[in-house]
Amino acid sequence: MVHRGGRGPAHRGAAQHFPTERSRAVPDLLTRVAANAHRLADAPAIDSPSEGRLTWGDLGVRMDELVAGFRARGRVPGEAIGIGVYRGTIGIQLYLAAQAAGLRPVLLGIGLGEHLVGAIRTAGITELFCGPELTGAPEAAAATGIPLFTVDGPAVLAQVSGTPDATRNWVERTDDEVSAIQYSTGTTGVPKGMVRSVGADFWDAVNRNLCMRTRHSERWICASPTNINVAIGALRCMILMGGCIVALDEVSPETIELASRDGVTILPLQAPGWRSLLASGVADLLPERGLRVAVSTGQRTPGPIMDALGALVGDRGEVVNSYGLTETSTIATLTSSMPAYGADFVAGTPAPLANVEVAPFSGAVADAGSRGEIRVRGVAVSPGYVLPTEEGQSNVGTAADGWFYTGDVGDWNPDGTLSVLGRWKDALVVAGKYVFPYELETLVGNLPGVDEVVVLDDGHGLAVVVQPAAGAVIDAAAVRDAVAGRAPVVPSVSVIDIMPRNSSSKINRGDLRELLLAGSSRLSPLTDPEQSTVGAGA
Repeated sequence: MVHRGGRGPAHRGAAQHFPTERSRAVPDLLTRVAANAHRLADAPAIDSPSEGRLTWGDLGVRMDELVAGFRARGRVPGEAIGIGVYRGTIGIQLYLAAQAAGLRPVLLGIGLGEHLVGAIRTAGITELFCGPELTGAPEAAAATGIPLFTVDGPAVLAQVSGTPDATRNWVERTDDEVSAIQYSTGTTGVPKGMVRSVGADFWDAVNRNLCMRTRHSERWICASPTNINVAIGALRCMILMGGCIVALDEVSPETIELASRDGVTILPLQAPGWRSLLASGVADLLPERGLRVAVSTGQRTPGPIMDALGALVGDRGEVVNSYGLTETSTIATLTSSMPAYGADFVAGTPAPLANVEVAPFSGAVADAGSRGEIRVRGVAVSPGYVLPTEEGQSNVGTAADGWFYTGDVGDWNPDGTLSVLGRWKDALVVAGKYVFPYELETLVGNLPGVDEVVVLDDGHGLAVVVQPAAGAVIDAAAVRDAVAGRAPVVPSVSVIDIMPRNSSSKINRGDLRELLLAGSSRLSPLTDPEQSTVGAGA
């Protein structure tokens, strides 16, 4: 893509010429960035409490400078640039500028750890930009012999920027070109590098915008500082709609209250984040500041939280309960202000650009009934992975029939909605029958006083571990009654003060099982008729 003419607010009066799409079925999002830099030059594009605000005009100029820096250092189209920057907006700026220079940004997940060297070699990374959160970066750069730029604030931009020509010269890209590689956080196993194409990025933006019911000039708060994929997904939407994303360095009621003072229209949070925001009273301030779409994402959301969000936005907006993996454009199914959004297990109906099916699970060793593996196909789905090994790119996860098999357990409901019952890797075979922990966790999670709950195999049978709400009393008999009929054996019941979590704030089931097997003092077993108030200080 070539953009010729002015380079920002100072050149707004100059003639502007935008590229003609060649053999393109859909627009390249870089074309939209260039158009926004001209037409919306003074409108906010990206914002950060720690780094300040860039308008679309500022962003265009900054990208020109970074593109010039890449070229001055000898980077040529087709090379890969590693980005492991999670706080502020510098990672976002590098991502866009690398694409504009014809480079392939590789977004390195914070959980890569020992796999970082393999990821660098497999993707052919030639420069590495890392914040302090990505451990092992200096050692990985030394082992691979590539330059390392440490990013700990905006000062690094002067080091890596150049002086651009008077003519904006960004590359032209076709739909099927690889636009980026996005590494997962590794919460479901070894981190995987998801291949993104130019066309899939456009359709990803369309799909998300349809699902989020976005409008022009939204202000979208991104509250996931350890997962740059979240900010990039929001960025695509706002490029298409001319809105603004706000990247938070920390997620708390206090930081959300501060970031929303200039307005907020879309706010996605996981269930623990919404619970904290609702309890703090900050959530009550958001409708007056423009909140229109409250999104619950990332994990199971208890019905009471969904009901509270519905009451919060009322007739002014809507609640979106989304389900999907990053590989499937994040949103494969959703419910939006539907009566079913608070129902147990219901994830909703297929998103506008996703085909969703439930197929027999290939590795089944017991009768699963109507339940099977959720698979997704569509224009926004990742075509495959680059694995952090020497083997290079492969189509792991995308079958020959074009379907992406999610590894999640699903079942269709009579009304056409999809129920999600967790992951097949977490399914347990007990007494010759499948037990789906997510299903039992949802039922126990509906009990009064239950904050979080996990069901797992303790080596002897089923174990239910509960994190009580502050000061709540947990009755083991009530827990067992909740799962009666869904579990073929009577489970043990324990309480824990705080669940162990991973870098994405999700419960770390592996660590919890180790605590259980080790008889950790953090866990208090319950027997009828004992009760517990563990968690009074949680």
